[in-house]
Amino acid sequence: MGSYETSGKSVKFKNPSFPKDLGSTCQICDSKFHVGGPFYSGRIHNPDFVSKMIAYVKETCPPAEGVDKKFGTHVRMLGMLTVISEELHDIALFYGLDAICQALHCVVPQMKVFFSAVVNAGYKISGSHCNPTAFKTDAPNSVVWDILRSWIKKNPVSQKRLVAGAVATKILAKEPILAANFTFNQSAIPKSKKSDGKNETGDAKKAHVVRFAPNPTKNWGPKSKAKPNSGQLKPFSGKDTAIIGEKRHREDE
Repeated sequence: MGSYETSGKSVKFKNPSFPKDLGSTCQICDSKFHVGGPFYSGRIHNPDFVSKMIAYVKETCPPAEGVDKKFGTHVRMLGMLTVISEELHDIALFYGLDAICQALHCVVPQMKVFFSAVVNAGYKISGSHCNPTAFKTDAPNSVVWDILRSWIKKNPVSQKRLVAGAVATKILAKEPILAANFTFNQSAIPKSKKSDGKNETGDAKKAHVVRFAPNPTKNWGPKSKAKPNSGQLKPFSGKDTAIIGEKRHREDE
């Protein structure tokens, strides 16, 4: 299934590549295909269960001020469950918009701009609970990369980044078959992000769902390991050993 190379005493193993009769090169970047996996391609969420969880969290954590809430992290729970409920459940894998833009060295479009282009092309798209810039879509790879090629025509990449033989150069050397339409499409906006009626001034109110809750405090997260304070601790000397020995001797008596 795989291959290996030997150099002296060292052996380097490689992932297997596709047979030539199956099409061994990528149509996007002309690189060789490599076999990976396995991975689970089925649904990872039960939509009915997620809907019940959302209802339960809302019931036990009312939005009114001064009311006791059962879960201290109810905002984060409700946001994550909402994102999961809006995912395309039949799509196994997701893209990272910032990651694929990094491969092309281009400016990352706003999520609503990119989502609109996908919807305008006739495909479905959603976010993912994995990270804020992840998306799932039933659009084929060729459409995703054509949208980015069209985006780069409006937002050119510096020629210094397009090195001969680089992946970005190979991808952008091909003209897009699909002319992407970046006109804003309301259908591309998740329900949890859409306006929720109007406030007292008549302006649209934003939905009160924190999709990806920020950290509770500044610099929140794991701290560095404990270190002794050299300014307060004294070095251990032989005199200290004698004192400790004397105390132990008194305790024995």
